[in-house]
Amino acid sequence: MADGPLDEIRARTGKIRYVLAVSEQTAERGKAPTATEVQSALRAIAGVRSVAELPTDEKAHGFELTGDTGGDLRSDLFRLVVSKGWTLLELRRDSQTLEDVFRDLTKGDERRDRKLGAPDDDDRDEREDKTETRRSESPKEAAVSGG
Repeated sequence: MADGPLDEIRARTGKIRYVLAVSEQTAERGKAPTATEVQSALRAIAGVRSVAELPTDEKAHGFELTGDTGGDLRSDLFRLVVSKGWTLLELRRDSQTLEDVFRDLTKGDERRDRKLGAPDDDDRDEREDKTETRRSESPKEAAVSGG
């Protein structure tokens, strides 16, 4: 699927992952942020490709964002949180793991496999018949018949 140094292979996907968490507690300006409010604000930042909410404890809103490899969104994310008066609990930029890269590179294969579908029942019955025949033959019969 791909050959070369891991950093070059990661660059082919064209995105960087960010993880951000803000407190659900009351913000400086007196109102606790909702997950929807935080998510909408994050989507409005230039360069953000996608935003997905992450499971967290009841005291934080967590999000995974993707952005283009050409930039670094951390300063924009930090400024947004400060401007809203939210409490930032976590902000990090991650490279994709080898598993993430593999999944991205093989997505097309999975889709093709789904379109081809599972073998139909006739194929499955034929395979089961052959297996049963082999099991019923004695070792001597199998050697003679070539099975």
